[in-house]
Amino acid sequence: MPEPSPTDPALEDVADHLYVIFCDKLPYCGCGTPDAGYRLIHQILTLAPLYEDQRWQQVEALCGTPGAHQLVLAALNDADLLEHGSVISGSWLTDRGRWVLWAIEQIGGIDALEAVIDGPAGYPHDAEGCTDACFTIPAEAKPAP
Repeated sequence: MPEPSPTDPALEDVADHLYVIFCDKLPYCGCGTPDAGYRLIHQILTLAPLYEDQRWQQVEALCGTPGAHQLVLAALNDADLLEHGSVISGSWLTDRGRWVLWAIEQIGGIDALEAVIDGPAGYPHDAEGCTDACFTIPAEAKPAP
């Protein structure tokens, strides 16, 4: 069976909602090297929860400096991909963050993300806005308990 293509009609909705996350909810611009930013976000989300096994240190190393670490985690918390308690370094995934990881896999993985966002994806719902249901992993896609 062939790999799913980001241009498959069945994946258009997923791609459009990833576009909302990366181009609207995060402070992003398409110039420069956006792919490096997409990969950084993906790496951080896959490390969550950051309070386990000192994973926050891996995130700080990925970000380069403690200040950049603080700003990146704040942006991910502000975009509702991560949330935290008393210390931002101990952030964990939100439901929306879990959806982003699931959605990236649906469109063909992190290597396909830049082409999807720069290509066929755009604002869903005629740019009318999304609800929480838009960022919910379908029940049939969730692993059994």
